[in-house]
Amino acid sequence: MLVGMKMPHRSLRVLSFFALGATLALGAAACSGTAHEAAPANVQSGLSLAPVGQNTHGPVRMVGQALGEVPLRPDQRTELEKLATQAEERHVKVHEQAKSLMLAFADQVEKGQIDRAALKPKIDATVAAFESSRPADRAALERTHDILDASQRDKFVEALKAKMKDHHGHHGPPHAKPDGEHAKGGPDGEHAKGEARPEGAPHHGPPMGLFHLGRELKLTDDQKDKIKDTFHEMHKQHAGDAKGGPPHHGMAPHHEMGKVLEAFKGDKFSMDQVAPPVDVKGRAQVGSERILTMAEKIVPILTPEQRALVAKMIRDKANHADASVLTH
Repeated sequence: MLVGMKMPHRSLRVLSFFALGATLALGAAACSGTAHEAAPANVQSGLSLAPVGQNTHGPVRMVGQALGEVPLRPDQRTELEKLATQAEERHVKVHEQAKSLMLAFADQVEKGQIDRAALKPKIDATVAAFESSRPADRAALERTHDILDASQRDKFVEALKAKMKDHHGHHGPPHAKPDGEHAKGGPDGEHAKGEARPEGAPHHGPPMGLFHLGRELKLTDDQKDKIKDTFHEMHKQHAGDAKGGPPHHGMAPHHEMGKVLEAFKGDKFSMDQVAPPVDVKGRAQVGSERILTMAEKIVPILTPEQRALVAKMIRDKANHADASVLTH
């Protein structure tokens, strides 16, 4: 997912290539989590409560933290630690490619000119790295199912759901509550104040995050209007494309993950049955095309100082291991 900064998640999706992550999602599980101290071991039963893969990051870390709320036998813990280590190694490779892509994109944003040809090799490399990791990630989730018993699977799923909900509550879109209910938001997205949503602002997508971003960038009213019009125009275009285009390749990652987790509780679990492999390259092509088009329209609206600030935000994300966005 995208965490680590106080900027809203959807704000950086506006100009960050890691919105590409939404088209590639469903690697291992969810976004990065926060470490917790290990609970005392239950010596008498031979079971222990402690996070798995405490030195991991991103989706691997969140899964490990959820497993930390499941009483595990020593043999189970040993194998799960091995799976976590292997997953971390795979995801580091994905992060390296994604970081390179983010930094290149940040440079272009700062210069005020988007060069699709220059970015394409980096997009392809990021997609290839993600594609390479997916089969092993899916197999690891199936193996985790086999390692746990029915009671442990239930505890793990509920713990992971809670962590995902908590994470989305802290880092999700500013106009959405953790349970999916919509909250009111003002021009700066400050829904806590109960201000009315700006007239004409869509009830979905990045624009509400734009009001947060606008405050950080000190956008003028004219800039805000132009950017809002850009989103309206693109939304209409995408809606038209969806009606006349081919069916979507599978469910949205968030909904598909919910289906995967519910199936995980069962006695039998097959990723191919519950979430058949999707056309990753196809999703990446659609996602990157939309982000590039959006950037090409919005970047010229910004001043050099504003572009430099946006570029810094993107670089900060890349340099602080936020390439785990490939799973959000």
